[in-house]
Amino acid sequence: MSNTEINLKSLIGDNTREEFLKLLKSRTPFISHGNTEPLKDLMSLSFLDSVESLAACWRDTVDVFNPKIADEISKISIPPEEALDEYKNGSCILFNDVNRIIPEFDRWNQQIRREIGFSELTYVRNLVYATPAGKGNAPHFDQNFNFVLQLEGTKKWWLAKNKTINNPMTRHVIGQPTDTSTRRLYR
Repeated sequence: MSNTEINLKSLIGDNTREEFLKLLKSRTPFISHGNTEPLKDLMSLSFLDSVESLAACWRDTVDVFNPKIADEISKISIPPEEALDEYKNGSCILFNDVNRIIPEFDRWNQQIRREIGFSELTYVRNLVYATPAGKGNAPHFDQNFNFVLQLEGTKKWWLAKNKTINNPMTRHVIGQPTDTSTRRLYR
């Protein structure tokens, strides 16, 4: 891999760190289109060329979402070859914790975490989702902050303020049972 340094500036483009942190604090979605130059080496990694390329080098299980719920709360973890077949048959798949396999990812994660000002105890990871055309995730809210890098295709996002739970402790899919920590927050 090249000596590319991925940092917060690579992700926020022409915006300043202060502008980004103000939006983060106010929980306002931040979008930066066309900021590909600082990410070109990352985006040219051969294992990110295609779902097939990633599956071919993956040495762990891959999460496959149940098409009826279309979310990671209802998944099975299977070998990459089988997951690729499921993907070709219309299921969304997830390669979890890519940073375990590519050390540079973990280094970049920690650099970005420090620049944002998150604690060293903050869990930082990389996920690679492969979603067939016309598919997506069930409506949900996350307990964490996310950076999304769209490598190919198009995606529609529907965003809404979470008026139910302030600072949720777990991810929750709308219409599904809540876990016990979330239930306590409803009362």
